[in-house]
Parts: sequence; C-alpha cells; structure tokens
Amino acid sequence: MLSAALKALLLVCALCGCPPGSLKDPPHTRDWTTVEVGPLSCLGTLRRSLDQLEEKLNMEMKKLRDDAELKRVQQYEADVTLDPDTAHPKLILSEDGKQVHDGGAVKKLLDNPKRFEQKVFVLRMQSFSSGRIYFEKVGVFVDYDEGVVSFYDVEARVHIYSATGCTFTEPLYPILCPGRYNYEGKNSAPLIISPVNQTNVF
Repeated sequence: MLSAALKALLLVCALCGCPPGSLKDPPHTRDWTTVEVGPLSCLGTLRRSLDQLEEKLNMEMKKLRDDAELKRVQQYEADVTLDPDTAHPKLILSEDGKQVHDGGAVKKLLDNPKRFEQKVFVLRMQSFSSGRIYFEKVGVFVDYDEGVVSFYDVEARVHIYSATGCTFTEPLYPILCPGRYNYEGKNSAPLIISPVNQTNVF
C-alpha cells in the first residue's frame, strides 16, 4: 500500500511531467566553500589614487604653512651692512657693504684686532642682544630671547631647518662666508644681502 504522502508526490510528478526517478538524485552543485574571491582590481587602483592625493595635499599644506611662517619672520627684517674692518684680507666688499666675494689674492691691510686672519669670514657691522632679526640671501631668522635660529629657502619659500633651545648671553653678530675657493668659476658670484621682497610679506 502506498502512503498518502507518496501518492501525493507521484501525482505532482505526473502533473509536472517529470519521471519519479529524477527525484532520487539531486542536481550537481559546485562547492563554493573552496573558491577564493580576490579583491577587485579597481579597489587597488582607487587606494593608490587616494594615497597619492593624500600625499599631494600634505605637501601643499606644508607649503602653505612654510609660506605663512616665512611671511611672519620677514616682518623682522633688519639692515645688514658688512663690516670691512672684520673682513678676511681675501674678501672684497661692495661699497654699500651688501655684497662680498673671494678676490683670490690676499690684500695687504693694516693690522686690526677685529679682522679675521685664518677664516674667510666677515661680520655684520651692528650687533644685537635682544628681540628678533631677519635677513636674506638664504633667509635667516634669529629670536634672541627664545633661543631660536631658523633658515629658509627664500626662492622655494620653504623652511629648511631650525636650531632651538639656544642660550645667548652676549651680543650677536651675523657672520657670513662666501666660500674660500673659486672652484673653477663655480663660486665666483658674490654673496649678496638682499632686501625682502615686500610683495611676498603680506
């Protein structure tokens, strides 16, 4: 005797047109648990693009910060006139005291206890013992009271380096050295104390 459930199943098969034997074996299905799906290639491209964008934004933000900082310190521009009495005998100063270069030959000069004899240096005529000053060919900023000396690339308008935690107890004289050797004409240009480009200050 067939059970009522089996009779009902046979009736469904007869109505659908499928033979009863087809119900014995289920259709073959793929085992998806062994399949690994890697990340889409577009995600990797997107990630690299975002990383590059972040790097570019960080660089632009640094430039903006450096530019703002340079404008701030340029407000402390001080007049720098070089002192011929301190200049090494090989150095040649311009009449206005704003340029210096190595002349190559040692000049015969009167003895002066202030003059550099061993090092090819020259000092600023005026000293300072408080406050802040700024001057440039390479931008130099000094905060006497805070003990900070900072250097800037004026053309690129970026901060180069700052020495902090300095302790000053005596008057300071900016010191310049145009370089002792000519290097086959590569170091022949004078070292120039340039005025601040006022259009970039504000």
